[in-house]
Amino acid sequence: MPTRKPAYRLTPPGGRSYRLTPAGAHDAPQPAPAQRPPSVMGRPWFKPVNSSKRRIAAGLDDDTTREPRPGERKVASFILPPFQRPPAWTTEQKILLIESLWDGLPVGTYVVNRLREPDEECDGWLLDGQQRWTAITDYVAGKFPVRGYTWHEITPFDRQEFRSFTMSETETALETPDLCERIYRRLAYGGTPHDPLPDGETLFDTEAPGPRGP
Repeated sequence: MPTRKPAYRLTPPGGRSYRLTPAGAHDAPQPAPAQRPPSVMGRPWFKPVNSSKRRIAAGLDDDTTREPRPGERKVASFILPPFQRPPAWTTEQKILLIESLWDGLPVGTYVVNRLREPDEECDGWLLDGQQRWTAITDYVAGKFPVRGYTWHEITPFDRQEFRSFTMSETETALETPDLCERIYRRLAYGGTPHDPLPDGETLFDTEAPGPRGP
């Protein structure tokens, strides 16, 4: 009497356990894995080292930043590269940013380039965020009031709370000034200015919208 070929057989995967596998399954030709076609758009070349939330106090007080070289400037604890434009925001724009921070609104991500060797040319360069950090340092220096109060007129608790607010930071490790400037120009010149507000309308809050809680 002919012996029937079993429909299933025990196959040990890795020798640790057993599972039932259809007989002859390993003998059948396997389809070739699908090949990904070449991308017509290219692959991403900009890869951040880290993205995180950082307290304003850290950006103001970090004393590990090197001193600026000729052509560079400094804002808060960051180095501005030679190709960065001068400060451009008006006092009104600075006030709007500070109000947004007090209200908990998102204020975008700043981009800083950090390298392992602090003596490298591009280390510490702030590639995006100069206007925001200039507004923050001017506010903390008491250069303009927000909602009727300068920095030195608000309570110590308020000052401590403001310093604890966080901003989004993207950290890069670009090793050449050309790459750094390429990122800077893409981020700085890619937007379109909004039309002016209609007459009589304003973005300013003359007072806080509501209680901030205990």
